[in-house]
Amino acid sequence: MRFSSLAPDEQIVRDMIVVLLQAQEIDVGMAFHCYLLKSGLLASVSVGTALLQMYSKYDQVGLARNVFDHLNNKDVIAWSAMILAYAQGGQPFKSVDAFKEMLLMNEKPNPFIFVSLLQASSLMASQELGQSIHGYAIKVGYSLNAYLISGLIDLYCKFGKVKQGKVLFDEIPVKDVTCWGCND
Repeated sequence: MRFSSLAPDEQIVRDMIVVLLQAQEIDVGMAFHCYLLKSGLLASVSVGTALLQMYSKYDQVGLARNVFDHLNNKDVIAWSAMILAYAQGGQPFKSVDAFKEMLLMNEKPNPFIFVSLLQASSLMASQELGQSIHGYAIKVGYSLNAYLISGLIDLYCKFGKVKQGKVLFDEIPVKDVTCWGCND
């Protein structure tokens, strides 16, 4: 593509990042990151978020944060990816800090952010934080989101609150595979 003077668009770049993830080639991924910097394609928040996710999957949370910090006009998807990177990267306190930072930027959280925060509270063994997240999710209108409810069920059961998990499960109007599965 480069030899034919055609520049790749955002979709092709994101697809390339997915291929690099599947190939598990961090060195090639880092080289591609350099290409994106030089070509100016990293200016796109969607490309930057995909790159952030790549580093997160490579267990390079510091590099993911570096990409995140250089994103202009971060959207809720970028925030969600960074919060998840911290939660899955074993840095639950940083996950919560990133959430607080996001709120200060007046960004509204999505259900995926809440599930990542539930993972973080589980890692921190903080039932109180999990309950606070639950309350906040209800406040912003996600009380019927099946994905979030599944995360809440998982959290409450991990803290030995099986009855509370069962109550949540029973409240789900249409139970799908996510509801019946485990959110490990």
